[in-house]
Amino acid sequence: MLDLFLNIWYYFLGYAACHQIPERTVFFGSMPMFVCCRCAGIYAGYAMSCLFIYLTGKNKALYFPAKHILITGVIISSLMFIDVGTVMAGLRHGANNIRLFTGLMAGMSLPFVVFPAINRLLSYNSGEKKNIIDGIKPLVCLILVNLVMFFLIISGRDFLFWPFFLLTGAGFILIYLNLNSILILFFLRLTGHYTEAMLKITVVSFILSFFEILPVYCLYKFLGIKN
Repeated sequence: MLDLFLNIWYYFLGYAACHQIPERTVFFGSMPMFVCCRCAGIYAGYAMSCLFIYLTGKNKALYFPAKHILITGVIISSLMFIDVGTVMAGLRHGANNIRLFTGLMAGMSLPFVVFPAINRLLSYNSGEKKNIIDGIKPLVCLILVNLVMFFLIISGRDFLFWPFFLLTGAGFILIYLNLNSILILFFLRLTGHYTEAMLKITVVSFILSFFEILPVYCLYKFLGIKN
């Protein structure tokens, strides 16, 4: 069962979602992650912020972060694009640690826009009229948590494989479900209690995610783009 679980992540989900270049992948001992450093950072950072949002009871918040928080999030997210752009332009060589760090920062920032967007698009009126994050201090704390996670990951200790694998996998699933929820809600208005509405949209998003990943997997296999 464990082999089947890992094969699904390595040879189906990760295969369709990432280039999986070994030289750009985080290793814990001899065990690689199912996606590259940058993707792993994005997914892990996303999952960490989702956990933070639920622990602070802000998952139903209707309002986006305050302007200064939003600007800070845009700045730290842009580090990933600066990293990609400067490498593609030949100005510098890419480094896995930088890929991981900038991925974490970008993934960490995204849920603070995604959650209010979903809540605003739902057609019920039970959303809570509060900001998704209050002030700069919670954001700084979250950045520090991601920094600690960054240093733990780059240590490459064997025992960290499963915690990071599960966190990254959770972020992978959540990003697909959340972004597809926004897409679906542009065309479909769901009514009812928050839990009931979210259950409906999660099921539809899960189905859509599968049919997004499957054609990419089949295309890669058919064209022999990846081994």
